[in-house]
Amino acid sequence: MRVAVVVPVLDGAGQIGTCVSRLRGQTRPPDELIVVDNGSSDATAAVAAGAGAKVVGQPVRGVYRARNTGWRGSDADVIAFTDADCEPEPDWLEKLVEPFSDPTVAGVGGEAPLAEVRTAAQRWVVLRGFMSQERNYAHGFLPFFATANAAYRRSALETVGGFEERFWSGGDTDLSWRVQAFGAGRLVLRPEARVIHRFAEDWTEVTSRSRRYAGGHALLDVRWSAWPAYRATRGTFLQRTRGVWLLPGRLPYRLVRGTDVSIPLIDAAVRASYEIGLAEGRRRARLLDLEPLPAPAPAAGIR
Repeated sequence: MRVAVVVPVLDGAGQIGTCVSRLRGQTRPPDELIVVDNGSSDATAAVAAGAGAKVVGQPVRGVYRARNTGWRGSDADVIAFTDADCEPEPDWLEKLVEPFSDPTVAGVGGEAPLAEVRTAAQRWVVLRGFMSQERNYAHGFLPFFATANAAYRRSALETVGGFEERFWSGGDTDLSWRVQAFGAGRLVLRPEARVIHRFAEDWTEVTSRSRRYAGGHALLDVRWSAWPAYRATRGTFLQRTRGVWLLPGRLPYRLVRGTDVSIPLIDAAVRASYEIGLAEGRRRARLLDLEPLPAPAPAAGIR
């Protein structure tokens, strides 16, 4: 089984060298290591090539377009994905690809713990499972994986046509769901396959990510709107904004108990940012030619 690793990157000259070095030092080295330079204006391509990666250019911006360029340029049987700001542990790839010995497995995901947990924002990320693949895997509709740490069988990617390049966020979720919905195979969580993820110290990183993710969720709402099981997981406005309207009660409670007041504050900021991003995403989604995927017949469940 040949295995390739694809790393999309934009202006990552300060990070990509470390990432490539960690990938080249794996206990199970990749047969191909492809860095896709997505139109960088710095020395990203030179740094990646100097560290030992094959560098492919994709000047049209878009992380999902870059990932498609990477895997389509490989002839490997399994394609693993990570990001330039991630540092894979030495046995990451070995553990990530082991489940592919089962032919029913189409995709595998590992965890991406934070490199450090010092600030209020980083504590919130861990407490709320914001970057947790275990949480992604337990999604009420279907499991999914963030492609900071995921691998797919090439045949599964070919079956569904790869990532949806019109998405600016949520494309990794959409890919995971299409792989399962169209019978390409099942997903397996492999938490011991870890990449260390560097997360900014400031809480604005959390709110900006939440806003961006919400824009992707607006696209998922269009793509999967015909699937009753998906609609059941969307939640109402009041459910989504619970962290905002509970804030006046949570703050004094935590102050009296002497516990961390930053958590409910970030909860509220994240939920407000999410609603803003969702509204923005819905406006942008109307400009795209996205069609809802036909739902399966009632008797043909996929779980």
